[in-house]
Amino acid sequence: MDSAPPASAAPGDSPQRTSWLTLDTVLPLVAADATNEEKIAGLLALPQVLDAREAGDVRRLHAALDFRYIRRLLKAKKGEDQAALQSVALNVLSVLAGDHEVALSAELGSCLLLAVQLLAGSPDATVRADALDVVQRMAGHGDRDTAVALLAAPGLLVDAFLLMPDDRRDAFRSFLVALSDHAGARVHPVLGLLNQLRSRLESTANPDGRAHQLALLDTLTALLEHLESASGSPRQRRPATPAAGKDDAMEVDSDDESDDEADDESAPSLDLKTLLPLLLRTRGAPVLLTRRALRLAAAWLAVWRGAAAACDATTWTVLANAAAVDLQLALDALDPMSVPGGDSQEAASIAAACWVIERLVDALVRDHVSLAGPALLAWRRHTGDLVLALAAYLEPFASEIGAGNRKDPFDALVVALARLTCQLVCEADDDAETPDAVLAVLPLLVYLATDPHAPAAAAPWAAACLARVSADETVAADLRARHARSKVAARLAAPQVWAVQPGPPPRVDWDTATHLASTLLNGLLLHPGSAEEGGAAVMAEVAAIVCRADVPRAVRTMLGRRAGSAASPTAAARAVAAADAAGQALGTVAAYATMAASRSPSPLAGDAPRKIADLVLAFLGAAWRSGAGESLGDLVALVLDGTAAVAGASREAAAGWRSAVEAAKMDGGALAKVRVPRGGEVGGVVKVLGLLD
Repeated sequence: MDSAPPASAAPGDSPQRTSWLTLDTVLPLVAADATNEEKIAGLLALPQVLDAREAGDVRRLHAALDFRYIRRLLKAKKGEDQAALQSVALNVLSVLAGDHEVALSAELGSCLLLAVQLLAGSPDATVRADALDVVQRMAGHGDRDTAVALLAAPGLLVDAFLLMPDDRRDAFRSFLVALSDHAGARVHPVLGLLNQLRSRLESTANPDGRAHQLALLDTLTALLEHLESASGSPRQRRPATPAAGKDDAMEVDSDDESDDEADDESAPSLDLKTLLPLLLRTRGAPVLLTRRALRLAAAWLAVWRGAAAACDATTWTVLANAAAVDLQLALDALDPMSVPGGDSQEAASIAAACWVIERLVDALVRDHVSLAGPALLAWRRHTGDLVLALAAYLEPFASEIGAGNRKDPFDALVVALARLTCQLVCEADDDAETPDAVLAVLPLLVYLATDPHAPAAAAPWAAACLARVSADETVAADLRARHARSKVAARLAAPQVWAVQPGPPPRVDWDTATHLASTLLNGLLLHPGSAEEGGAAVMAEVAAIVCRADVPRAVRTMLGRRAGSAASPTAAARAVAAADAAGQALGTVAAYATMAASRSPSPLAGDAPRKIADLVLAFLGAAWRSGAGESLGDLVALVLDGTAAVAGASREAAAGWRSAVEAAKMDGGALAKVRVPRGGEVGGVVKVLGLLD
């Protein structure tokens, strides 16, 4: 037949038809009742008569085609015609897969796995390319069932990836990420592929483990980072260290609660505890391998919140030390005030190292991981060196703020580095001296903790760090010299700090309020004369703070959420922690307010005395009634001392205090139910203050 097409032609190419050869004459040749010779002749003739742009023609072919014969061609035995027969079948499937309705049919679905097998195992490069075209066309319609079916063959997908030339791997990696997205961006459908990649990387006996190490590593990382991005922004975490001390650390907010199975606190179903140390301990490993391994670790720790807690001491040490050293090297290589672009590999490496250290230190603070003496000492040394490197990099940014030259929020990378600095300082040994490096970045910490335009992701960490370092006399004096108290007080009085944040459940940022109030209280305890020196300014600050606190809501939080009505032990523990967190905030603010009022020569004006009475009544009553008096004992003592000093300053002061107490009790609502018991720890102080009915 002189009009027969060449064997390499594919259906869908612009057809050059003869006068007698039409789609109507060819379709019977590819039907089930045709002979094998007729079928192969019909398939070879299709390129001349079929226009893939015509949906009607494609669907007519789909209805007529003998798919059992197509599957036979795909499974052709070894021989000189094997590759040619498979390519003929794949070319027909490629045209059919271009139509959305046809691509989702059961007939094409029955050929999908065979195409994947050819993609992963055919020795012929042309067949593999044709098979890839079919697979990508079928998956390109975004159908979840198709994506799940492909992901159910993870070994074949990885084999196909490794067979590809280097210049096509990036495209196939993107295809695998798209499959994950089509499958719902959930962990379960893609878990087999993740574990297959992990297994290949762990296998040192398999040549693929070394020859394709970086390619496999990048693919595993890309899939995890996509799962992370699809689940929101899990890297925006809050400090785990409350003002009460890190032994009692417990996250009481629900920022990180999620319905995603990847976000479960249990041990991760993708276990990288063997692989990551293996990569990071590779002798003579280039910096590139280390940084890509840390980027993988960062994505893993972000997708599974329980991954850091599941690390054993060896894995924890290898990861933490590698991240600390790499971050120091990266910071040392940066020019002053230079910030790598957000999309650069350098920025990604720094951000990954920061996140790895944040998550691991968080697990250490929560006592999920226990380090032996030598390992802990080694980590302390790394921490000291890293804080120095972080401070050296951040100092120019802090100087800009100190000079009043910075008005806009910093780059996200600078914020991440500042967050990490705050966390490391908070986690440092209680007996350790405050690093001198902190003094150099104090303006930056104050800005992040107090400025309403500062990035919200860093504010809680900066507030926690200020509370920690302000207990040092040198730092407290520096904060005083910089007039930072007024900024901290203004932030503590801001409505955003006390506002109810959306749930579920609705919550208040008690920890930030506690940390800001602790910073003020530390300054007053270390420099008792500062309230007297400030005079009217201090009283104005106190009035602004106490008039902002929503005491009745706080009392309901302490009394109600600690009542033990939660449905599960975990919920009950969270309720207790939330109640204690509210008590910490109320008590610290009350301690600062009463102590400042007792030491200032300037009287409180307006509604402030009654508001202080509100705070004292609410805090003391809720502390005893909720059973939190023991955990809040130190604050109770401070509040009573300060209040006694206010009421005992003079007869007029005592009378004014009693009036404020009575006014507070008459307000009704939550305060009307507050009762402070007679005698006991409170003793005669309570009687003097008029707290007994």
